[in-house]
Amino acid sequence: MRWDFYIRSTLFWHNGDAVETTQLHQRLLMLREIPALNRLFTSVKRIEVTHPQCLTFILHRPDFWLAHRLASYGSLLAHPEHPVIGTGPFRLTLFTPELVRLESHDHYHLAHPLLKAIEYWITPQLFAQDLGTSCRHPVQITIGKPEELATVSPVSTGISLGFCYLTLKKSPRLTPQQARRLVSLIHRSSLLQTLDVGENLITPCTELLPGWAIPQWEGLDEVELPKEMTLVYHLPVELHTMADHLRHTLKALGCELTLIFYNAKTWEGCQQLASADLMMGGSPDWRGARIYSRTVATLRFTLAACT
Repeated sequence: MRWDFYIRSTLFWHNGDAVETTQLHQRLLMLREIPALNRLFTSVKRIEVTHPQCLTFILHRPDFWLAHRLASYGSLLAHPEHPVIGTGPFRLTLFTPELVRLESHDHYHLAHPLLKAIEYWITPQLFAQDLGTSCRHPVQITIGKPEELATVSPVSTGISLGFCYLTLKKSPRLTPQQARRLVSLIHRSSLLQTLDVGENLITPCTELLPGWAIPQWEGLDEVELPKEMTLVYHLPVELHTMADHLRHTLKALGCELTLIFYNAKTWEGCQQLASADLMMGGSPDWRGARIYSRTVATLRFTLAACT
């Protein structure tokens, strides 16, 4: 019912200031004000600074997973007054439309990375391309000096790994048997193989998660689908094709599928989710990347001295 976290005295913010326990306490209280993140702390009654180097969590009930959730992405503790300042191994020193620069944080309290600095150059030619919001929309990264942009040549091109998903919401209009038939229909039919979205762009999966095979249910062909359902989906634009194919497939089976497109890369702010029976989306950072450089030797990843 009580967790005491002792704060290292060697912690420093990226701006060089020492980390104070009261700052971490203030940041945690700010996180608890965010409804989506407050669920991480449902077992927490209050948080106290019980010592200049100790944060204490008093709980309503025992919570074995509290420490694990505090180590999750949503619980990252930035500076309470400067949200872009943290304590990690790299500090952000420049963020512009053309250049992002990360530098090693000299006061990092754990093992230091061997990279002293990393620079990502987004070349101006990219912004002249009208490629919309496709998952093929490239990120063009130039490794080199700004004055070398006119002479660079491509050294690597590839499509980064990503995923799209179609999930069923627990809905009073959808029984477990009907949900199973939908899953079986999508994976056993030729629906995914006939999508007109470009060769090798989408690979149908055969597992819900790695190592978690899709169940092979029997006797679902006689299960009647609901008369109406609603699918809410967001970008990338290739999912328009998937949504339209699914609508035609279900219509042939007597189910009218209403399509609602949310023009964004995430679900943040989407009010239509409450009416959805199915949801479809994709990872927001799935896109091709073309790497340019004059020669491989011009890579500007500066190595720190190794001893």
